[in-house]
Amino acid sequence: MGRSSDDHHYVNTQPLKGEGIGKASIITSLPKRWCTTGIRDPGVLSLPCGEVAPGWRLKRAIPLAVERDEADLWLVSDSLFLCYGSGESLEQAMQDYVADLTHYANVVERYANQGYAGNLTLRDLLREYLAQEG
Repeated sequence: MGRSSDDHHYVNTQPLKGEGIGKASIITSLPKRWCTTGIRDPGVLSLPCGEVAPGWRLKRAIPLAVERDEADLWLVSDSLFLCYGSGESLEQAMQDYVADLTHYANVVERYANQGYAGNLTLRDLLREYLAQEG
């Protein structure tokens, strides 16, 4: 299977830079427990265990850094997998983060199955946190 322009960063387990990566909101109804409304600049939230997207379940909570940028966009990122999301609202940023995390998991899995050594270890770590169901 050849590499696509959207996942070339994952071959060497480098963080996603954003060139040409199309993201989509895959969650239609974000659980209220993900967000604390009314807080302008929270520092850290956790992505809680349970279903995070259709067909995806989080097995262990992932701590997320949350901030606002100079354009007033919400930014959500983790230091474990180097995934991120952004949006005009915290809900949109969380949805974008989950889209990035699940895309990342799929790409790492694909390259691990092709025998890329760095991806084997990363795949095992991802599997401790995230499970694809179905």
